[in-house]
Amino acid sequence: MHKFQSIIRQIQTAVNVKLVLKNLFAFTALLLLSFNIFLVAFGLTEGHLSELFLFALSIKIFIALMLLFYVLQTNKNLLSKFQAAKLADRLNEDKDDTLQNALELSQQKDNEFLELIFEEADKVALPKTKKLHIIKPVLLPFIVTVCITILAFAIQKPLFTETFEFMKLNKAPKAAHKTFV
Repeated sequence: MHKFQSIIRQIQTAVNVKLVLKNLFAFTALLLLSFNIFLVAFGLTEGHLSELFLFALSIKIFIALMLLFYVLQTNKNLLSKFQAAKLADRLNEDKDDTLQNALELSQQKDNEFLELIFEEADKVALPKTKKLHIIKPVLLPFIVTVCITILAFAIQKPLFTETFEFMKLNKAPKAAHKTFV
């Protein structure tokens, strides 16, 4: 294995891990935000159990659809080796696309001419990758929603646990009627 191939693999792995973490943080923030919205609705309208159950059901469906969306979006955006080579050329400011060309040519049978290209690619393949800020845009909303959820839990722990238990229901709760006049 040539040096340029290991650099490309490192870039591919780093970007893909950051992409997965970004989408995981975004989904977790969305999950916590949805729960906090339901917590507010549950605290304000505790007597309307059937409406709250339907609202909780719609939030569960929304969360499931968003999970499916984030999984498919992550799968679509994962870098291949060739995309990672193109990114490495861009990060190294190589206008000749040396790494990308060498990676494409590495699929062919070896000969002396290809070895010269690979040697040049090894010289160009410096691990001077700039920091890619993939996670940064999602980190602030994630931290804010986590802090809001922790604050809500600290302030209203009984309501928080009651809301969580209500969210876990699979059937609508029975309405409690007065048994005395």
